[in-house]
Amino acid sequence: MSERQLLSEGHSEIVEKKSRFIGRALPITSEQQAQDVIKAIRKQYYDARHVCYAYCVDQITRSSDDGEPSGTAGRPILDMIGYACVQNVLVVVVRYFGGVLLGTGGLTRAYGQTAKEALEAAEQMEILAGRKIELVCDYNDYGKVDYLVRTGQIPVYGSEFGAEVTFSVMLEEEKYEDFIKEVTDLSGGRVRMDAGNPLKYGLVGDEVRLL
Repeated sequence: MSERQLLSEGHSEIVEKKSRFIGRALPITSEQQAQDVIKAIRKQYYDARHVCYAYCVDQITRSSDDGEPSGTAGRPILDMIGYACVQNVLVVVVRYFGGVLLGTGGLTRAYGQTAKEALEAAEQMEILAGRKIELVCDYNDYGKVDYLVRTGQIPVYGSEFGAEVTFSVMLEEEKYEDFIKEVTDLSGGRVRMDAGNPLKYGLVGDEVRLL
């Protein structure tokens, strides 16, 4: 699975045996920002029993059980971050104790599920390694190449329609050689292609974002 980043904050809330778990997933750019946000959330939820968290930023990974049994809160939150392949992220789960003990298994599931739902609620950008390829062709060949692009779900990044058609696509690195061959075979070599250097780009739905 490719790397991802959050573009917005995600919220979640679950209730498990009268305990209330509130999740927040936030994009961050530094460890200091993570600590500042955690401090602010502790202040906001001053009356909560536990404020547990995990974050990954600048190749730094930290987590906290904040008084819960070891490995039942911070670890499952961190695991959810890992499963989602999200970088530069902080996930905080606040617990209001409901008077019923959940046990280590129940705590692990509750913290993990709250973190998972908070991450899923945030808008995410997929980070991919690839190349920008500019293609120039006549209108007859454009129909064939456009069909290839659409069926392959390849993002188009800008188009110009003049005497010829000029358009660019963002192509994942592992698809590069096959795409070049397919376009060459499809058009008999008539489509002119100019491939840029390898780069990383973001994908939000069908929208390409250069990084």
